[in-house]
Amino acid sequence: MNMSASIDFEAFIEEAVQRSVSGDIYMLLDHAGLDGLRQQLARSPLEWKSLFEGTKEANAMAVAPIVVSVVRNGTISVPRSFCKWLGERGTYSSSILILSSPLDLGSLANRLIKRLNVELSENMAALLRFFDPRVFEALMNTLTIEQRELFLCPADQWWYVDRTGIPRNVESVFGENEESSYRLALSADQEFALVDACEIDQVLTLLRERVPSLIESKEYKEFFRSVELNMENAKRIGLSSIEDLALYNIVVLSSDEVFLGSPMWLDILAETERSPDKFSGLLLALDSDCF
Repeated sequence: MNMSASIDFEAFIEEAVQRSVSGDIYMLLDHAGLDGLRQQLARSPLEWKSLFEGTKEANAMAVAPIVVSVVRNGTISVPRSFCKWLGERGTYSSSILILSSPLDLGSLANRLIKRLNVELSENMAALLRFFDPRVFEALMNTLTIEQRELFLCPADQWWYVDRTGIPRNVESVFGENEESSYRLALSADQEFALVDACEIDQVLTLLRERVPSLIESKEYKEFFRSVELNMENAKRIGLSSIEDLALYNIVVLSSDEVFLGSPMWLDILAETERSPDKFSGLLLALDSDCF
């Protein structure tokens, strides 16, 4: 896919130091979205810890969240080559969070590890992938003010790189002390909100698998916004399943204005609004040359 310019993480870190209360900056990196991360770290002088260390997921290094110390007491230690590699691999991979915190690496890692554990409704325990910026963003929009303050308190600033490659800032208040038993608990409504917020990622995955040629030449920001708008329009006519939302996108993204304004397509939309479960069948009945 034709991407926009990569993030200049070297410049970003320099700016983050100026905004940091403590002068200490960490990166929280999702290994699952950064293939080759461990090899890059091995070639650098950076200190780091896996948040899966000492947990039952300790052997799952390929998908582990890794916290890396990149600035200590205002002194930047991250190599330029590492920043360049992150920009190339991480701008659009939804795998980078950045934190400003006065805690040392071990103390910060211990407090972040607690945030991997979440209690769902009906007392169910689960792993919270908050280190995935898509989940983190949804979480910030879902938690109560009190929950959010407690969750963010290991740092005085957070940043995450959103789906379109733009760094977003989240203000927080650092808390020196924290109860050893801290665990985030979500209500059923909050669970559903988090699932709904990640719906677009499931649609994007299907589109990448089924029509890679359709999106290869598009700028990612433009593509993402188009999918987002198409999903809103699809839901207005009653579509709700990931499969149907993806199919709707495939038709709209691959069709010209003539077809999308034709009686044939408008009839399909009208019939779908009356009976949403007929949508895929109506598409199958079309000649493939129509769109």
